[in-house]
Amino acid sequence: MIEILIAVVVVVGVLAAADLLLSFAVIRRLAALQSRMRAGHGGDGSPAVGYRVEDFRVRLLAGGDFTRSDLEDTRAVVVLLMATCEPVIGAFGADGFPTVLALEDGLVRGSGLSLDSVLEHAGR
Repeated sequence: MIEILIAVVVVVGVLAAADLLLSFAVIRRLAALQSRMRAGHGGDGSPAVGYRVEDFRVRLLAGGDFTRSDLEDTRAVVVLLMATCEPVIGAFGADGFPTVLALEDGLVRGSGLSLDSVLEHAGR
């Protein structure tokens, strides 16, 4: 009978330790989100409205380059799906994926996870 009691205590102890570790991970994640929000990012990893896109250069599949200057005097919607091109991701200020951005003259006018919400907040 004592063996069963010891087994139950061990299982409960392991579960309590796992719960504690998970709680610490959640707390660290929330702290990281708060610091990102203070740094000008939204809670979902997208840049804050008003963020100016930094200089970048990418090679287009059809040939030629696409740069920050191509965003001047224009309105555009940019969808960043994954973090495989670090210079571009850094230039747009995105930390979460997917990220949808509504841009005007190189400034973020709306950002979020879906096109509808971004266009709604950007004033279409």
